[in-house]
Amino acid sequence: MLEIYKFPKVFENEKICFIIGAFESFHIGHKKLFEKALEYSEKDFELVFVIVKNPADLPKNKAKNFLSFNSRIQSLVDFNLKKLVVWDFNEVSSLDGFDFIKKLVEKTSDFSIIVGEDFKLGKRASVNASDLKKHFQKVEIVEIETINSRKIATSLLKEQLEFGEIDFVNLLLIKNYEIEITINEKMLFDYPQTIQKIHKGIYFGFIVIDQKAIPCAIRIGFLENEVKSLIYEEIENLKNKAVVLEIVKKIRIITSSPKDNFDQEDLEKIKEFYRFRKK
Repeated sequence: MLEIYKFPKVFENEKICFIIGAFESFHIGHKKLFEKALEYSEKDFELVFVIVKNPADLPKNKAKNFLSFNSRIQSLVDFNLKKLVVWDFNEVSSLDGFDFIKKLVEKTSDFSIIVGEDFKLGKRASVNASDLKKHFQKVEIVEIETINSRKIATSLLKEQLEFGEIDFVNLLLIKNYEIEITINEKMLFDYPQTIQKIHKGIYFGFIVIDQKAIPCAIRIGFLENEVKSLIYEEIENLKNKAVVLEIVKKIRIITSSPKDNFDQEDLEKIKEFYRFRKK
C-alpha cells in the first residue's frame, strides 16, 4: 500500500533515495528516473517520491492539470512504490530551494536525490539540478528524453491532447491517458473542469469500473460528451456511476456541429479496432 505524506515530512530512516519533481504526468521521459531509483533500491535505500499536489498552480501552467491526482497516484501504485510526499506549491513557493531539501532530509543520515536535468525548485525557481549537485553529496541528474528534437514533457502532451492526438500521447505515457467521470442516465458525462480537455472527436476507449475494463465508443462534442458501451449487457450497470474513462485511440476529429455525432462508420471502425486489439 502506498503511504502518502504531506510536506514537510521528516523521515528518520537511515537510507533514503528521494525522487523529486512536479510529476504532472508519468511519461517515458521519467523511465530513467525510475531506473536510477531502482539502482538505489538494490543498495537498500528506501524510495520516496516527492511530487507537487496540484500542478495547475505552477507558474508554467495554464490553470489546467493534465491528469487528476488519483490518476497520478495510481501510476505510482502500479510501479509498486511505497512512500510519497506531496507538496503544495502555494505553501512552499516562498521557500528557498535548499531549505526545501533540508526540511526533507533533516533526520536522514544517508540520503540521495534524483532529479531530471530540467529540475527547478524554490522561490522564483532559483535552484536548479546543478545547484543541488554542488550543495549535496549524492545527487543524480537524469538527462531529458527527446522525440523529434522536442523535450518529452507534460507541456508537449497537453499540446498534442488539444489537437486530439491521443495515439501519440499514449505512446509517450507510461499508462494510457484517463479521466474520472460520472455517466448519467443518457450515457452522457461532463469533462472534468480542472483537466486539460482533449479535442472534440470520436475515440475508442475503455470504461473502467469495479476492476473491469469495458470497451466503448467516446464522443467529445461541442455541447455534450457521450459514451457507448460495446457490450450491450453492461449499459444499465454504467448509468449514474463514477468511473474512469481510458481514452485509447482517435477515430476522427470533430470540426463542425453537423459531424458532432456517432455515425455507422465510426462504430464499425471502433468495433474493428477492438476486435483487432483482442487478437
